Amino acid sequence: MRIRTSPILALTSVLLVACSGGSAGEGASVPAAGPQPPGPDGPLPPGPVGGLAVTPAEAFVTGGPKGGPFAPAAKTYTVKNASAVTRTWVAWTDAPWLQLSATSGTLAGGAEAQLVASVVPGVAGGLAGAQAHAGRLLVGDLTFSEVLLDTDVELHVGTTIAEKSWVKVHGQDFFPIYVWQQPPDSYWVGYHKSLGINTYMDHGYTPNDQYNEQLLALLDANDMHAVLEFDANPNVVGHPRLLAWLTDDDEPFHTGVSVADVQADYDSIKAADPDHLVTINFGSKFYWDWQFGDPGNEPAFQQYTDIPELISFDFYPVTGWNQPTWVYMNGAMSAFMRDVYVDHAKPVWAIVEASDQRLSWTPPSTTGPSPEQMRLEVWDSIINGATAIGYFTIAFNPFEWANLTPAIEAEMQRTNGQIQALSSVILSPPSTLPLSTVEVSGQDHDVTVREEGSSYWIFAANTDMGYQPATIDFHFNQPPSSVAVYDEGRTITPTGNSFTDAFQPLEVHVYEVKF
Repeated sequence: MRIRTSPILALTSVLLVACSGGSAGEGASVPAAGPQPPGPDGPLPPGPVGGLAVTPAEAFVTGGPKGGPFAPAAKTYTVKNASAVTRTWVAWTDAPWLQLSATSGTLAGGAEAQLVASVVPGVAGGLAGAQAHAGRLLVGDLTFSEVLLDTDVELHVGTTIAEKSWVKVHGQDFFPIYVWQQPPDSYWVGYHKSLGINTYMDHGYTPNDQYNEQLLALLDANDMHAVLEFDANPNVVGHPRLLAWLTDDDEPFHTGVSVADVQADYDSIKAADPDHLVTINFGSKFYWDWQFGDPGNEPAFQQYTDIPELISFDFYPVTGWNQPTWVYMNGAMSAFMRDVYVDHAKPVWAIVEASDQRLSWTPPSTTGPSPEQMRLEVWDSIINGATAIGYFTIAFNPFEWANLTPAIEAEMQRTNGQIQALSSVILSPPSTLPLSTVEVSGQDHDVTVREEGSSYWIFAANTDMGYQPATIDFHFNQPPSSVAVYDEGRTITPTGNSFTDAFQPLEVHVYEVKF
C-alpha cells in the first residue's frame, strides 16, 4: 500500500525545493527524498481548480530492452491557466529514472506552459530487466493546495507481466503467436511469418545453442521474437528479440523429471540471467474432468506451476488422442490452469494442434484437425484466459517440420490476423458488463467480454461436442444501439435488451456492441 501525506505539506515542500534551486525550464526533477506526495491510497480528484488544469491525464508508460533505448523517450503535459489571475504550479516525481523539464512555473491568466517528462538514459539503462519500474508524477496548484495531475509512471525493461495475465514487450502489450521447435533458417521463418506467427518457441536444431544467435538475427529482420532454451552467449542474452527462457524440462511430469530438478533448472537460469522471465511447457496431465485425467496429479502440478513466471501447456485432442469430441478441452484446460494452479496470477499460454502428426500410437485413420477444430481450440483457449497461442505443426513417420494442409494454412492466416488486430482488446481485463447467455437447446457454449473505448467486445464459441448447430441469445440490462459481427461483414438488429445469433458446429463469432 502506498502511504500519502498531506497535500499542503508535500506541495509546499515541492515549491520550496523548486524555488531554492530550480525554475521553470531548468530541466531538473525534484529529488524523491523528503516528504511524500499527497493524498489517500488511490488517485486524487483531478482539476481544474482555480482555473488551472493539466492535460493529458494519462500515465507515462515507456519501455525498451535492458540498457535501452527506451521509447517513447518523453511525454509532454500542458499546464493551462484558464482564470483571469496569475497562478503558480509545481511538479514532483519520485521516479529516479524520470526527469522533469520544470519543477514549478507561474502562469498569467489565459497562459499555458509545457511540462516534459523524459527518461534519463543513464539511470534507466542500469535498471533490472523482466520488471516494470513504477513511480508517480504529481502536478499541483500551491495556492489552492489542490492536485491537478496524479498519475503513475512506468518504465518496462525487457519482457514484463501486465495485470498478472499477459506480457508486455518493451512496454507494449504483446500477444505471442508462436510455433514449437521450428528450423532457424530464412525459408521457415518467412513461411511462419506468412501464417501470422510472431514468435518462435525454441528451434529444432541441435546442438541448441549453436543456432540461437542465427535464429534471433532472422527473427529481428522479420519483426518476430523468441523463447529459447538458456544460452550464455552475451549476444543471445542481450538480444532485444529474446522474450524469455524456456527450461529444457519439456512436459516434466510426463517424462519423470522431478519438481526438484525443475526448480534447480529454473534457479540456474535465473542465477545466470535474472533479467528475463522463464517458462516451462507442461503436458495435459495437470487437468481432469469427468472423462479425462487424474485428480491425484494435482499436488505435483501445484508445485511445478509455482516455479516459472510464465506457464505453457500443450494438448492435441484430434491428432494426438484420436478424440475429436475433446476439442473443448484446450479451453477447459486454459481455465483450469488459470483457476486451479496459478490463481489468475500468471500468464497462461496454450499450444494447439495444426498438423496430422502421424503418431505411432494412434490408429492409421487418425487425421489432423480440421480448420474448424483448430479455430475452436484457439479461440476457446483465449475465451478461457490464454494470453498466447502456440501451434504444433510437426509430423512424424515420416518427419516433416510443417505438415499443414492449404485449408489449415488459410485458417491460421485468418485466425492469427484477427488475434493481432484485436490484441489490445484481448489483452485487457474482463469487462463487468452485465451479460447473460442462453443456448436455445441447452448446448454448451463459452463467452467472454472485453471493452475498449465505447465498444464492448463479446467472444463466443459453440462448444457442443455433438457437433450440432447452436442458437445463442445474448441479454443485457439495457438495449444495445448496435451489434456488428467482427470480420464477417454483417450486423445484427437487437430486440429490446437482447440479440440472437446462429452458430454452426464449433463456430466462433466476435461481436462489437455499443450502447
